[in-house]
Formats: sequence, structure tokens, C-alpha cells
Amino acid sequence: SGRPIEDSKVAQIVKGETTVDQVLELFGAPQMQSEMGGNILYTYRYTQSKGSTAFIPYYTDSKSNDTSDELTITLDKATGKVKTYSLQRRIAG
Repeated sequence: SGRPIEDSKVAQIVKGETTVDQVLELFGAPQMQSEMGGNILYTYRYTQSKGSTAFIPYYTDSKSNDTSDELTITLDKATGKVKTYSLQRRIAG
């Protein structure tokens, strides 16, 4: 679910320079938006599941390789520019 978060786009974020409009142009509307103090928080998530399930009566074997990315961008409400950002990638399997 969500849209893939591309490293090339994340690399274009510059703290103190990248604006809200540029963030929206790169990543689109965030899945989650919140305000804390004088900051606006944008959260983008992408999850991809590659699973296989084998079914034998009375026995189920399920293997899943989930990949999830979460990009959090903190914007200064006063300047409209990026203060910080973090990208977390998780691969389970």
C-alpha cells in the first residue's frame, strides 16, 4: 500500500532549504499529517507484501516477506521549510 519512496527523491531534500511545495511535488500528499508545536509533520508509508501460503488440511504454512518504508518529514510552520527528515526501511521475512 502507498507509493514507493525513491532514494533519489529523498536525496533531493535539503534541511532548511526544501519547501512544503517541493515536498508535495516530490512525494504527493502525505498519508498522515499532524502538527506539534511550531512544526508540521508529514508521514509517507509504503508497504509491499510478497507472501506465499501452502495449505494442507489441518496444517498451514505461511511465509511472508514484507517490506515497509516510512518517511517522516518535519517542516517549520513559520518558514515552510524542512527542519529534519528520516527514512526507515524494514525488510522482514
